[in-house]
Amino acid sequence: MKKVLSLVLSLMMLLSLVVPVSAEDTYPGSGDLAGKTAAFTIEADDTTLYDNGGEQIVKFHIYVESKDNVPIRAFQFTLKPSANLTLATELAENSSFSYGYMNTDTLIKSTTNVDGMYSRFEYTPDSRFFGAAGTDEGKGITEKTEIMTIMGKVNGVGDYTLSMSGVVAGNGNALNNIADKFNCTAAGATVTVKPESEQPQPNLSLALSTDKVKVGDTFTATLSNKGMTVSSFIAQLEFDKEMLTVTGIEQLGGFAKLAAGATIDPVLSTPDEANDRSLVGVGFVRGSDKTHEAGEFLRVTFQAKATGSTAISLHEDSDGTNGYRGDISGGTVTVEAAAVTGVTVSGTVKSYGGETENVTVTLTPENGTPMTTVVTGNSAAYKFENVSAGTYTLKVEKKGHAPWTESITVGSAAVTKDVTVYLYGDVNRNGTVTVLDASWIRQHLVGKKTFDEYQLQLADVNKSGNISVLDASWIRQRLVGIRNEYYEKIN
Repeated sequence: MKKVLSLVLSLMMLLSLVVPVSAEDTYPGSGDLAGKTAAFTIEADDTTLYDNGGEQIVKFHIYVESKDNVPIRAFQFTLKPSANLTLATELAENSSFSYGYMNTDTLIKSTTNVDGMYSRFEYTPDSRFFGAAGTDEGKGITEKTEIMTIMGKVNGVGDYTLSMSGVVAGNGNALNNIADKFNCTAAGATVTVKPESEQPQPNLSLALSTDKVKVGDTFTATLSNKGMTVSSFIAQLEFDKEMLTVTGIEQLGGFAKLAAGATIDPVLSTPDEANDRSLVGVGFVRGSDKTHEAGEFLRVTFQAKATGSTAISLHEDSDGTNGYRGDISGGTVTVEAAAVTGVTVSGTVKSYGGETENVTVTLTPENGTPMTTVVTGNSAAYKFENVSAGTYTLKVEKKGHAPWTESITVGSAAVTKDVTVYLYGDVNRNGTVTVLDASWIRQHLVGKKTFDEYQLQLADVNKSGNISVLDASWIRQRLVGIRNEYYEKIN
């Protein structure tokens, strides 16, 4: 799994690389650092945009790196946007059009980050001057580090370049006091806005076998490609793993044709990987463009897990003559509850005590999830619908009453089961607790009366787990108002 995911990520990185495309400028060094190089690079998130009839925002990332592993203790430069490229002037992390210092926890010294590299680190929007200085001896940037990100606005077809001038890097405690200087190289980035008519179109499409299923049903999503000329492509089919699970991924006739000549083995998720990531990934990379005929190349089988409406989306990243990057129209599936077959289990529970107190009826299968309903009243009707055939435990509970439990068998016909539950102490089951019940308990203790299982529960008035003269005594005391408080606590 790790190998496949790594390959998918590698393919994604290959297609998402942004590289500076402007010419590289060089600035001479001096002193002991004249033979060392500090490289400044500007990279854009998107190097190609398509005219949409209005302003578009592009994000630039600025990096610096010491090519010789000698720490850069101070640096400065001025950003140079080309005509009609407007740079942000606001320092804000969450603004829709702003700039920001990157990796500030590492780069900037503060009261909370005394180990930061630079005590001065600033950008002046009016002059577009950026600089950092004030490191301790032996500190500074060595590896390629993003030092700033800035947004720019472009409008209309053409090339827009962000470069830099006045580039200096070296030693010094202040921005204007750099002593020894690195040889500095600076590479800008160009963003090209092309006409909307040149906007690439998707090569892939997605077809669902149905748009409505029931829980437990399966359906398929088929990926197809049109005739295309590409050097690589990645398809990502995303789904909600809480509602759907992948049960199969089938290579169709076009799969081998697309994979032929790939420079690395084709990447294709397994069902386990897909369910883990909520994503089916497939990708190919070859060294040059190749023309492929239209066809179906992948079929994914899903099984519905939960009810609701769920989207299945498709994203393409391809490179070459017909390269395309973006989301593609996917599909939506509505999952309905599975058809349930079974019978009705119902009845009436007769009880005593408060008319407004709840009566809880629970029906528990031998293997499965219990079903529970709550009714009220001393003659309360209950009902369970769509109960499958099998053996169940029926349990009835009400405050102050001994619970009733029995096993029932459900077949193809409806089941009616009436139950009566009695108050604790009502061992003669006449609906009230009297001194006669206390007398019955004493007679049971000396062997003159035999109790069934339910009477044994009723006789254990203090719920000690044993029947004793104390239970009979509790009944007598409660009848004269002595045991009411304790009785209420345990019932």
